[in-house]
Amino acid sequence: MRIKFSGVFLCLAIVFMCSSVYAKEPRTGLSIIPTFNSLGLGIRSWRTAQFGWELQGNTSFDGDYKTGLAKLMYSPSTDKSRFYLFGGLGGFSYSGDNWSGSSSYYAIGTGWEWLKGIRKNQGASFEIGLQFGEVEYEFSYGGYTSTITFELPNPYIGGNYVFYF
Repeated sequence: MRIKFSGVFLCLAIVFMCSSVYAKEPRTGLSIIPTFNSLGLGIRSWRTAQFGWELQGNTSFDGDYKTGLAKLMYSPSTDKSRFYLFGGLGGFSYSGDNWSGSSSYYAIGTGWEWLKGIRKNQGASFEIGLQFGEVEYEFSYGGYTSTITFELPNPYIGGNYVFYF
């Protein structure tokens, strides 16, 4: 299954961001997700002090992969340092000169967000957890095509910077 990223991600992000304006205590912000060869963007929103969501999108600098993740978050604490649990669904697609691959996956884990600034409107977070899914690669060379399927590695490690407005 090849995952295509389009305006759907942007439309969902705008709808969710606008809907959080009517929540009792919304905290919505833009996030920057650094990786080894790209810089992703996302939207994070805490609808209440305990419940939130995040949408992330990422494309590598050389354009050979695209990835996205949508997750829900629960935080038992509301301090300036926030511990939270999360679960999410994601997908990615890779492509090269003579190969391509795609996958969908789900991830569960825990994270920690540090809030800084006078109004606590800047956050940095670190996440660890597990991801589950399969990857299907298709290789083509000299008119021959081969498909290989294998399990995703389980560790999930993530981090981002969020500016809340």
